[in-house]
Amino acid sequence: MPTAHAELALEQPERTLGLLLDGFGDALVSAQESGEPHRLCGYLYELASAFAGFYEHCPVLRSADRRVRENRLLFCRLTGLTLERGLALLGIAAPERLWPPPAQLSQAVIRARSEAGSRPWAVRCCSMLP
Repeated sequence: MPTAHAELALEQPERTLGLLLDGFGDALVSAQESGEPHRLCGYLYELASAFAGFYEHCPVLRSADRRVRENRLLFCRLTGLTLERGLALLGIAAPERLWPPPAQLSQAVIRARSEAGSRPWAVRCCSMLP
């Protein structure tokens, strides 16, 4: 597992992601105390969105500084574990990778649109799953 280097300054997307990761416990308590699991769903969506911004703006493996690379790998690992645990609490298995690959997705969406007419996108895509 990568080592954390707390002495390094963080870029804004790293800081945002770190603060959200730190809020996992509060999100769990909030969802449990209120009996509203959608609060956990909202947190997980926000975390996934922050990770997308982090991944877009902070090169993980291309960083020249080994310590920065290790910090970013740790952010990736912690985000993956947090999403996996949060989804598991909601009874959802986290995928190991996104399915289907983009080329298959685009063909599947085109096929679904022609077969499904005006059904919502999620319904069309879910109907294609095995």
